[in-house]
Amino acid sequence: MRNCKICGNELLTRQKNYCSNICKFSDKVYNARRVSKNKNDDTKILTSKLDGWETSDILNKSGSITKYLKSHNITTDNYLEYFAIADKPEIAKLSCPYCDWTTNDTNNSSGIFTRHILSSHNKCVSDFIAENPTFNTIWKTFRNNSLRLEHINLSTDNWVECQICHKKLKEITNTHLNLHGITCDEYKAVHGTLISETTRIEFSDNLRQVEFDSSSKAEREIREFLKSILPNSTFVYNSKNIIQPHELDIYISDKQVGIEYNGLYFHSEVGGGKYKDYHLYKTTLAENRGIQLIHIFEDEWKNKQSIVKNRLCAILGCISLKLDARNLISKPVSKIEKREFLRSNHIQGNDKSKVQIGLYNETMLVALMTFCALRPALGSSPVSDEWELSRFCCLSNYRIRGAFSKLVSEFEKLYKPIKIITYADRRWSRVTDNVYKNCGFIFVKNTHPNYFYTIQYKTRLHRFGFTKAKLIEKYGFSRDLTENVIMKNLRYDKIWDCGNMKFERLSKTNSRSTEILSCEQL
Repeated sequence: MRNCKICGNELLTRQKNYCSNICKFSDKVYNARRVSKNKNDDTKILTSKLDGWETSDILNKSGSITKYLKSHNITTDNYLEYFAIADKPEIAKLSCPYCDWTTNDTNNSSGIFTRHILSSHNKCVSDFIAENPTFNTIWKTFRNNSLRLEHINLSTDNWVECQICHKKLKEITNTHLNLHGITCDEYKAVHGTLISETTRIEFSDNLRQVEFDSSSKAEREIREFLKSILPNSTFVYNSKNIIQPHELDIYISDKQVGIEYNGLYFHSEVGGGKYKDYHLYKTTLAENRGIQLIHIFEDEWKNKQSIVKNRLCAILGCISLKLDARNLISKPVSKIEKREFLRSNHIQGNDKSKVQIGLYNETMLVALMTFCALRPALGSSPVSDEWELSRFCCLSNYRIRGAFSKLVSEFEKLYKPIKIITYADRRWSRVTDNVYKNCGFIFVKNTHPNYFYTIQYKTRLHRFGFTKAKLIEKYGFSRDLTENVIMKNLRYDKIWDCGNMKFERLSKTNSRSTEILSCEQL
């Protein structure tokens, strides 16, 4: 056995060098390595009142403050006493005038102050500035727009002429263009500008919201990717003519596929004002017009971009590598290999399945299907011989013809289930001509939209991690409060999806399921 490097106590495992964190952080060599990885902030300086000595190591990570104190024969073990001889740097903060909330983002570059006044005080920027005019400097776009409107109001010479109806307007807005059945982006693509030439010259440096593409950076990245895989297709952007009265971000006419990019803030319940069925309603409008509408959430594009691109390629028929399932070997997959394969190829990542079966091209896993017991959280009671198909995916850039049906058949041979149920995400799956119906699954129903939580609009968190029982146990809230009220008190926001399509398949390889089939056919 090995001994602790600091105190010499016997260690329980070989992998450790210290018996506790006290010993670990007492090691000067270890602390020196930590300091090298965590660089000090050079903008914050600590200045001694004794002789003007300065250091940027205000947390004393390197021990420089201790060394300095010893040189002046000052000994103390209390970290706070260091500041008795030094000026602690002051950090600028932006404070809310309505409550005690503050932020270090004094320029509101992240938009956190805007989100705070909206979610906590239900005030938009214009209403807030009207009550607090000294804050207008943190909203540059708002200030520039105000100055531009003042310039336009000075003279009718600064007004612009609509190139469709030739009417003189202060500026061409969405409200006016709705009369012509087009959006601002569609008008700009043809006629170039929404303001007069004199206004454009006067405010040439501050016209981003007016003159340039109003779509987000991520949406433009999706457009460029789609153009690269479909160079001959016709694209329509930000149009309200396809699923009226709503706007569609991207529409590929020859594929009859629409794509929505959903930023987490603007598509949340409180921050973005999106109601429970908003995304489902747009999906239903598209389905009624024979269009498959795909919803891509901001965190998916940011954190799982390669998987999103692969799914888009599969839906749009742009997969380059193809294999036939009949030429592949089917066999069980280990938990470790299953976990890594799902994390790399399935947008929902790993699961807690009990059974995993894969298709191998020699030694390479190219397709995977997993199964678990029926989940009470989804309203199903575990029943013997009844299973849920949890995940199915193929290796990135591969299309495996017949993989789904072969893996289902293999599972039925091995486990002889009475029934298999599964759920298809309506954000990604077609209502008709989908793999489930083609494999003998019967459509049962559409489920209600699911919701996720977000705390700073950076990622979506699954609701199962925030049940009322868990929240009461962790934070001590009253049992009289609902989960929704507790989460709002904790400043979480909700984001809704489109729900799922539920399918089920009664297996013909099980005698009990054969009896069920016979009864249903009578």
